[in-house]
Amino acid sequence: MITLRSGDFDELVGTRFVISDLDGDDLLVLVRVETMDSPPGMEQFSLVFSGSAAVAAEQRTYPVHHDTLGDLELFLVPIAQSHDRVEFEACFSVLVPAD
Repeated sequence: MITLRSGDFDELVGTRFVISDLDGDDLLVLVRVETMDSPPGMEQFSLVFSGSAAVAAEQRTYPVHHDTLGDLELFLVPIAQSHDRVEFEACFSVLVPAD
């Protein structure tokens, strides 16, 4: 099992992630990585994605593919919607090994 950290996504801002279980392949674009103050031994961060309003704005786990990261499952929560766009957030709390 791969443990992803916020730094794994920093250079992927602006790139496409494909949700592969919807009708057709729907695209999300990673728009930002937000790091949070975290307790010792933990890293907390979130990813915010933007997609077409045609993407079903439903809170659930989605199978997602990225050309660099491969296949992932992300629990995505819709956080904003306009007439043509929807934003989703995925939150992470990762245990960090002691130095």
